[in-house]
Amino acid sequence: DAARVQAQRDALLAEAEARAESLEAELAEVQKEVDRHEEQQTLLKEELRELQRQAERNKMVEKGGVDMEYLKNVILKLLQTGEHEVLLPVIAMILKFSPEEVQRCRDTYAQMFGTPMPEAASVVDATLGSAPKVLDGGLSLLDSVSKSFGLA
Repeated sequence: DAARVQAQRDALLAEAEARAESLEAELAEVQKEVDRHEEQQTLLKEELRELQRQAERNKMVEKGGVDMEYLKNVILKLLQTGEHEVLLPVIAMILKFSPEEVQRCRDTYAQMFGTPMPEAASVVDATLGSAPKVLDGGLSLLDSVSKSFGLA
């Protein structure tokens, strides 16, 4: 009688272990799917932000576009003076650079000149989200930089 009870317990235990193993495998599959969805969500968010920047650039074109003379003067000043810490934020706002594009510029300048650009980093980070307000009027970063370099 004890052998039969033990055999039933062993059978139940084996069944429970098989079920637990099956559930662990199912959990691993679900976790992989969640990871794939999170990665896809990240990619879609990045794509959405790029589309929003592109839409802002398109709006600028519809409203008469970027003042090419102004942009030319800013780029000339950058090339003539090397004032990349001051002018990178201006160019980034005018052309609606993504944070990744700004970072690539910072990294390139740091490699070329051996110095990081902390001032530009903080200015760009603080103003990228408010570029439309800056471009709409009032005394803005663009205005003050333009005046200091004689571009306005």
